Order: sequence, then C-alpha cells, then structure tokens
Amino acid sequence: MPETPSRCLFISLVCSGWLLLSGCADEAVIEGRRSTQHMTPHQAYAVSLEEAGLQQTALGRAWFDASQIAVDKSVEIATPYREVGYLDPKEVAARGYHIRVLQGQMLEIEVSVQSEDSMYLFLDLFELPDDSSATPRHVATSDSLYKIQVEPKRDITYLIRLQPELLRGGRYTFDVKIDASLGFPVAGHSSMHIHSFWGAPRDGGRRLHKGVDVFALTGTPVVAISDGYVARIDETVVGGKVIWVRDASRNQAYYYAHLDEFLIEEFTRVKKGDTLGTVGRTGNAYNTPPHLHFGIYAARSAVDPLPFIKDLTDHLPPVAADTSRLGEWARVTSRFARLRKGPSRTSEMVDKLPRHTAIRVLGGTENWYSVELPNGKSGFILSSLTEDADDPIRNMQLASGRSIRYSPSISAVAIDSIGANSELPVFGEFGGFIGVTSPNGRTGWISAMD
Repeated sequence: MPETPSRCLFISLVCSGWLLLSGCADEAVIEGRRSTQHMTPHQAYAVSLEEAGLQQTALGRAWFDASQIAVDKSVEIATPYREVGYLDPKEVAARGYHIRVLQGQMLEIEVSVQSEDSMYLFLDLFELPDDSSATPRHVATSDSLYKIQVEPKRDITYLIRLQPELLRGGRYTFDVKIDASLGFPVAGHSSMHIHSFWGAPRDGGRRLHKGVDVFALTGTPVVAISDGYVARIDETVVGGKVIWVRDASRNQAYYYAHLDEFLIEEFTRVKKGDTLGTVGRTGNAYNTPPHLHFGIYAARSAVDPLPFIKDLTDHLPPVAADTSRLGEWARVTSRFARLRKGPSRTSEMVDKLPRHTAIRVLGGTENWYSVELPNGKSGFILSSLTEDADDPIRNMQLASGRSIRYSPSISAVAIDSIGANSELPVFGEFGGFIGVTSPNGRTGWISAMD
C-alpha cells in the first residue's frame, strides 16, 4: 500500500486576476474567474466560495483545509464495507478512504444521505499514484444518486472523498463493494470450480499456464462473459475446439478452449450470458477431466483472468456499533485500546490509547467505530472498548479560576472561563489535558498541570 501523499491539492490561488484551481483533475485556469466548464462540482463550488470572498474567511479556509485533510488522513478500508457516519453542520469536515482495486475488478460506491437540512455531498474518486510525490488524478464524480462505478485498467489504489457544502451536515450511509467486472464463463458454476490457475507450470515447466481451468461435466454450457462478437472459431492441436470473442468496449479478447461442440457461428454478435458452446476435453485435454480453459488477452498479451471473473461481493455487513453516538464524545474503557488504520484486528496500529482517552465518534462499521482523537489523528477502534462520555468519570474541584480551551493545547482558543472553587464534571483525558463540561454545557479542555 503506497503511503497516502501529503500535498496541497485543493487550494485555489488568485494571481493577476486569474484563478488557478489545483486539483486531482487536469489543471483548470478560468479567465475572469467565471467559467466553471470542465470542472467537477467540488471544484466549481470552490470557485463559488472564492468569488463570494469566503476563501479569505476562517470558515472558507477551513473548507479548503478539510479537503486536504481528507487526503492526508484517509483511512484504509476493505470490501464489502458499510459505514453509517455523521458530518456535523456546525463544523467543517470531509472524509477520506483509500482502497486497493485490481485490474479486472469493478469498484462500486454508493452513498445515501439522511439529513434534515438538504445536505449535498461532493463524492469524488481519485487515483493515488505509486510515486507519493506525484499528484493524484481525478477519476470520477458521483451522479445525482451519489453512485460511482469504475473498472481500473491496472491495479490501482483509489482515494474516495466525501465533503458537504459549508454549514451542511447530517447522517449518511457509505457503501463500497468490489466485484468481478465480467460474468463467469461456465453456466451454473463459479470460481469455486477453478482448479488450475494462472502461472501454473505446463509441459514439465517449459511453459506457464496463461489462463484458468474451470472443471464441469461434458456438455455444460459455456457462455459469453460480456457483450461482444465471435471473432474466430477454430480447432487447434493444443486448444481443441476454441472460440475467440472480441469485447470492443474493453479492447479485450476472450479465449474459450477444449470445447465439446460449437453452438454459435463465427462473426455473430453476442450478449452477456449467451451460450457459445459446451465444456469438453478436446485438444491436449483428452487425458484430463472435462474442463474449460479460459483466457483473456489485452494488447496481444495474456492477463490473469481470475480477478475479471471471481465473484467477491457478499452481503454488506450490518453495522453493530451503536450509531446513536455519532458526532459525540466517547472514551476508552479498557486499560489500553488499539487505534488501527482500518476496521480489522489485523490492520496496522496507529496508536495505543490508555483508559479514559477521549475520542470523537465519526462513524460506525460492523463492530468498529471510526473515530478522531482531540489532536486530529483518526482511525478505528472496537466499539466494545468504549463508552458514552455523558456520565462523568469524576468531578473536578478547581482551586483557582481557569480558562477552558477549545482543544487540548496551551495555544488553543479559550472558549469559557471558570471561577475559583467551581466543580466541573470530567468526561475524558488526553495528553496531559482533562476534558470537562462547563456549567453552561460547553465541552473543552484544561491542563492537568495547572
């Protein structure tokens, strides 16, 4: 997995009356600061913020910063993935996720919004380069139904970014699936029936297997895995009865070998699922159980067909974590809890959090929470290792007047002042600071050392 790049990707700069919008799409320069042609909705919205003068405000800058933070702090996910999340309309935030997709697979993304303020989400997909110094490339923007579907031409790490308009928020459900981009070539069968794979030695190691073998009974229908046309029907010494189907839309050819009989004519156009022939043992398969040898060729070279036909999609996992905590403070209950890059016990550990560490719950997926620490670090933690922060750990008696700060830092803005001898409920701890709730209900931080 390449390291997620940290670069200034989404900041608009004004220079000599021109607007240069740097993004993951091709660079766009807009004369007169008016035209948004050929821009993504996210980029066009960035232009509208600049034209309204909001880019120079703290709120506007925060929106641009959030776009970058979603890239820098994107979390690692695997499919099938479902997250119920929350974006607070009182704050400025974006979410970033990255996932690895293989050539031949199809990535499907869908978001549904449950918001009382008509939240509009910008849903964008970027390709992260293997070279972390290179700029990510914009690949797709969602349609009006918040859906994206792509088939990569090579193995790619994708970045998915979700970001609402300013002062908009609410709950959303985020679904990500990876599946085979093509159908399966033997009717009624699946990748479970493949028993010889790409790269297996043949002829005593003199050559390697350039396809997969699907074992089935003689006479089982062999079908088209996509729309196309029958480019060639032939009978050869090695392949026996073979059919070549051309898929012009993907610029690929599909090779079906060892057929028992042909059930289609040359140059016929076919639809996905149409019967081409039947499984057999012709050619050099005469002394093996009946099977279909299936191969894929692109640019005259064979490629591993397994990712193209292996069914991966399972039911989206239910969210078992308590989603009533979304957007709220929680805290760690165990002696130590591991914050991980992804929602899995095998995912890399980001940090080790001691008991009573305060965390902000951003989303729930299966039995994990997507959380953010008070210092901005994010990751996943098992929901069973957390509890609500509504009930205080203890009450704290102040000997002298204190300032409550927005975040656990001496340089953070003071948001409230508390007089001497005040008693404050403590909801959590973090890095030498204590999280408290003021008498007027505001949450903030005071130094444990004062």
